[in-house]
Amino acid sequence: MTSGDLRSYLLGVAHAVLVGLFLWVVHDGFLLNRKDAIHQLRGAWGEDNTTDVLRSARRRRRVWAWVDGVAVDGGDIDHVVATRHGGLVVMDSKWRSEIDDPAPLVRSAQRSAQRTRGLVHSVTERGRGRRRESGHDVPLVPVVVVWGPAQQIVLGHPVVDGVLFLPGRDLGRWIADLDGTPMERQFARELIERIRGFDEQRRAGLRAKVASGS
Repeated sequence: MTSGDLRSYLLGVAHAVLVGLFLWVVHDGFLLNRKDAIHQLRGAWGEDNTTDVLRSARRRRRVWAWVDGVAVDGGDIDHVVATRHGGLVVMDSKWRSEIDDPAPLVRSAQRSAQRTRGLVHSVTERGRGRRRESGHDVPLVPVVVVWGPAQQIVLGHPVVDGVLFLPGRDLGRWIADLDGTPMERQFARELIERIRGFDEQRRAGLRAKVASGS
C-alpha cells in the first residue's frame, strides 16, 4: 500500500466514523425528546436481556423451549417458557429505573398468564384426548423480570397477588433452582411449537387485514 492509498483509506475511515457519530447524536436526540420512544427502547432492552438468559438456560437444558412476543387480543405476551422442572413460566420483561407502584405490573402479568392459559387450552384441544393434552395440569407461573436500576427493589423476589418479581440478574439462577414436576422435553417442545404456530397465523391474518384495508 502506498502512502497515497493509506491516506485515502484513513480519510474514508474518518468519514465513516463522523457519519456514524452524527447518526448516533440524531438517534439519541430523538429518544430524549420522545418519552414514548425511550420507553419502547428500554422495553426492547429488557426483552433482549431476558432472551439472552433463556438461550443460556436452554444450552444447559434447564429450559426446553420458549417463544417471544406472542400476539393476543389486547397486546403481546413477552415470553412463554417451557422449563425442565417448573412447568410453563409466563414472563413480562420490564426495564425500570424505579417502581413506585407495582399494581400495573401485577395486572399486566396476570393478564399475560390468563391469556397464556387460554392459549394453551386452545392449541392442545385437538390433541390425542389425554388429560395432559388439554393443558389442564400444566403448572403456570407468572413472573415479572425487572431490568435496570429497579432490580435493587426486587432483590428479595417478592410475590404480589400471585406474581413473582425477579431482578434480571437472578433470572438464570432462579431457573436453575426450579424443582417442580418434571416436564417432558417432547411435550414441552410440541406445546411451544403449537403456540408459535398460533402466533404466526394470527400475525399473518393481521397483515392480510391491513393489506386489504379492512
